[in-house]
Amino acid sequence: MPNEHAPWPLQAAEVVELADDLLGASGVTAAEPPLRALWSPGVATRFGRPTRVV
Repeated sequence: MPNEHAPWPLQAAEVVELADDLLGASGVTAAEPPLRALWSPGVATRFGRPTRVV
């Protein structure tokens, strides 16, 4: 679905608690180093009509 928006204003965040049983249950080993945590207050977005992707 086509959409238009300004760049996301990303800001640093800190993960203070994480309950993640899915990764261990899958048998997959997490990559190192851990990814950075980011958040955004959001942006206004306009969506167009869906189009078929071939």
